[in-house]
Amino acid sequence: MLRFDTEDLMEQVDDFSVFVDELRDYSWRLTNKELLFLECVLLLKKEMVADEGIRMYEELIASAFFEEEVVDRQMCSLEENLKALRHKKDALATITKEDVAKLLEN
Repeated sequence: MLRFDTEDLMEQVDDFSVFVDELRDYSWRLTNKELLFLECVLLLKKEMVADEGIRMYEELIASAFFEEEVVDRQMCSLEENLKALRHKKDALATITKEDVAKLLEN
């Protein structure tokens, strides 16, 4: 576990967290140098967990932006359809008025 680079550790945050917790359980047996190492590892764990949380939020935000773009495109398409339907309605209204006028003339 200690030979992994940072990116590999980021992919295995849960395993690394378990390792750190197990290491902390043995802290009463550690020398001063080992305790310093443990403090560094605990700090790294804290930063990695925070980074993973940030990545999750970044992915959620990216997903939300994508969904918003999809909805915007759908709205544009629906607005174009609505515009075409209004023109069709106006044309039908005009034809209907003409037909009613012809009926009234007779």
